[in-house]
Amino acid sequence: MKTEKKVTFADIAAFTGFSKTTVSRYFNDPDSLTEENQAKIADALEKLNYKESNRIISTLATIKNMNGRYKLTDKVIEIYPSNLSFDKPFDSYNDHRIVFLIAIIALIENRTCTINNCQCFKKSYPEFFDNLLKLSSKCIFKED
Repeated sequence: MKTEKKVTFADIAAFTGFSKTTVSRYFNDPDSLTEENQAKIADALEKLNYKESNRIISTLATIKNMNGRYKLTDKVIEIYPSNLSFDKPFDSYNDHRIVFLIAIIALIENRTCTINNCQCFKKSYPEFFDNLLKLSSKCIFKED
């Protein structure tokens, strides 16, 4: 079985002709780049088959951080009712889908949470927290 090489910022920089710093800004401060440069990097990510994180591992780690109960079977995650905890900060794993997962569970549970490095949501859904606010006045987004 052939193992795929993990795509790095250096690979993306070489593909686009941008610096690794510019690629990093795409993930951490996308508004600092022009829309054209954001589109070039997004295109490179797709063509290079870039993955921000291993979503199964990131999702399971997030559920575990909430003191959630789960079982992984044949690529299916079964999540069981439990008393979730939001006392510890969560890691985004630089993956916008993980940010969405945490924020929505916190909203459903009517809880406050801290998500570190959550700026990555801006690359796919910049209005996410604005739209979430429409569902609940308890959502607070603080930028560093």
